Amino acid sequence: MRACSALLFSIIILPGMSGGPEVNSQSRFKGNFGLNVPISGLPCMLIDENPESLTGYGARFYIRTSDLNLQDGDALVVFSGRDSGGTTWFSLQVGQSSGVPHIQLNARLDNGQTASLAQGALTALNLNGWLGVEMEWIADASAGFLKLFIDGVEVTGLSNLANGAGRIDSVRLGAVAAVNTPAGSVLIDDFASRKVTRIGTLCITQTEFNNMKPVWPSINVIRLMEYFPHFCPPI
Repeated sequence: MRACSALLFSIIILPGMSGGPEVNSQSRFKGNFGLNVPISGLPCMLIDENPESLTGYGARFYIRTSDLNLQDGDALVVFSGRDSGGTTWFSLQVGQSSGVPHIQLNARLDNGQTASLAQGALTALNLNGWLGVEMEWIADASAGFLKLFIDGVEVTGLSNLANGAGRIDSVRLGAVAAVNTPAGSVLIDDFASRKVTRIGTLCITQTEFNNMKPVWPSINVIRLMEYFPHFCPPI
């Protein structure tokens, strides 16, 4: 197993780095580049060690799993939060069961057990397009929670958690861990985090969209069509 970790915001990931996350030639919305994470280099991730013993944490990122080859029983952790001792207090994973790709949530409790979504509560995962994934985690003696929003819409999460001892000192984003390691890679872009308040999804302005047209075919027609549901609302 070869680790390929990097400190988020402090180390620039360059093309061709052996065993590490790779620069992708397209971004989700903003800028010129995104991030491609090969699963074969597991664990292959970015690490943000800016959180300091937080009892509340929220993050938003975009992920595209069209190049991820999932089979029933596969599970890939794409985001997790840990305390200074290395204990994971929450994780988001993509997997597949009964032929249906899904997103699973896991939250550690004070008694050492893990709360997870029931099979019938799993959110189906669209493998073909970008997803805006936003989560919010709160530690509390009896009312902790792990919320999940997909493209700005809240889906089934975990609530009434007895996780008051939880603290977040670092987060990991990418191919963090896996069960029955799936093949392929995932694209990730536009990561943001906060201590409090939701971040929300990004939107694209009409001016930004118009500026993309001259660079066709670098940005193809299918990609331009994918932007239509994500226009900023009129002021």
